[in-house]
Amino acid sequence: MYIKDLMNYLEHFIDGKKGNAINNAKIYMKVGPYLEEVKRIDVEESSLIGDGTVRVVFKPTKKEIIRALNIPE
Repeated sequence: MYIKDLMNYLEHFIDGKKGNAINNAKIYMKVGPYLEEVKRIDVEESSLIGDGTVRVVFKPTKKEIIRALNIPE
């Protein structure tokens, strides 16, 4: 998935409006059978010479907040 895909997906909920509830929604990620809140988002550049790729890394809180056994992959 690319950031543009995430932005396009969220656009369906935002619909160009400011103050929408999705703007204040917390971000969670599935880690094993739990959902953990994202505490930080890092943008990392490749350390390989000539490789101009960039990646966005979501870093969780390491707190197992919500048990999520039945969430499909």
